[in-house]
Amino acid sequence: MALTFEIKFAGENWKDYGFTVVKDGIKGIEQMRDMRLDIEWPPASNTPVFFGSEEGEWHLTVSGLVKGTSRSNLKTKLESIKANLAESLTAPQELCFGDQPSLNYTAVYDGTFNLKYIGPSLTTNVALLTVGFLVFDERE
Repeated sequence: MALTFEIKFAGENWKDYGFTVVKDGIKGIEQMRDMRLDIEWPPASNTPVFFGSEEGEWHLTVSGLVKGTSRSNLKTKLESIKANLAESLTAPQELCFGDQPSLNYTAVYDGTFNLKYIGPSLTTNVALLTVGFLVFDERE
C-alpha cells in the first residue's frame, strides 16, 4: 500500500478539515524507526519471538496546508483541528499517517501550533499549519 499522506488523530481524518500534508512535512519520524533487533528466531522453530520494542519519547512535527472555501470557512476548519488536538489533553490518542499500519503511534499534542497565512492577509483562505506531537510508548 502506498502512503496517502493523510493524518488521522483521535479518530478524526484531518482531510475532512481541508488539511493536506506537504512534501517532507513529517519531521522526526525517521528517528523512531528501529532495526527490529527485538525479534529472534528460536532454534528449530518456524515462529519468531517478539520481545517488545520500547520507542521512548519523541517529538514529531507535521506541516500541511489547510484550505477553506472562504476566510471564515478556514477559521472554522482551524478551530476544528484545535478541538481535535484538545482531545489528547485528557488521554493519549492514536496518531496515524496514511494507510501504513507501521505508521500508527500513541501520541499527545505538545502545544506547537504555528500558522502562516498564504496570500493576502485579509482575504486568504489557505494557511500553512505546523502541529507538534509527543509520541511515546511502544509502536502500535
